[in-house]
Amino acid sequence: MFLIAGLAVPPEMTRFFRALQGFFPSEHWLPAPVLALPLIMLGEATTLTAMEELDHGLMTLRLKQSIALSHTGFTLVERQRRILLAALVQGSETDHLSVKIRSAARRAGLAPAPPYTPLAVPLTDVTAAPVEEVNHWLSIHYATAPDQEELYEFTVFSSGKNRDPLSLEKEADYPFTNCFRPDPDLL
Repeated sequence: MFLIAGLAVPPEMTRFFRALQGFFPSEHWLPAPVLALPLIMLGEATTLTAMEELDHGLMTLRLKQSIALSHTGFTLVERQRRILLAALVQGSETDHLSVKIRSAARRAGLAPAPPYTPLAVPLTDVTAAPVEEVNHWLSIHYATAPDQEELYEFTVFSSGKNRDPLSLEKEADYPFTNCFRPDPDLL
C-alpha cells in the first residue's frame, strides 16, 4: 500500500473548493474526488510490522499549537505526468510537522520522499483542458479565498499502486496537538 501523509481540508474550505469545482467550464476538467493537502509521500508499506511501527510513531507526534491554514491563490503543478490545477495554501507549522512525519516514517523502515512543493491542494486534472480555458478560469477566480481555518490533526492517505494524487483514500487521522478542539455540533 502506497501511503501519503497530509492534511484533510477543513469543512469550510472543502465547501468553498467544492463550490469552485462547480464552475469548471467543460468535461475536460476532472475534479478531485477527495480534497487533501499532501505533505509527505511516505512510500510503500509492505509489512504489517512497518505499518504498526509507523502508526505508533505517528500517534506520538506533537506540536505546541494547531496549524493555521490559509488559501493564498491558485497554481498549476505537474504530478505523475499530469497537469493539476491546485489551490495554494500557507500553513504555520506545516514544515515542522512534515519533518516529524518524515522522521517517524524513516524509523518505521519506509523511504519517504522530500516534502511536496508547492504546498497545494489538487482541485482538478486539466491535462486535456484547452489552455485558454484554464487561463480564463484562473483570471476570473484568482482573488477568491475561503477564511483561514485551524487544524489539530493530520491524515494518512493511501493512493494504491499508481501513486495518483487525485485518487487518495483516507486511512487514519492522527492528532498532533493537545489543544482544545470544540465539537461543532455542540456550538
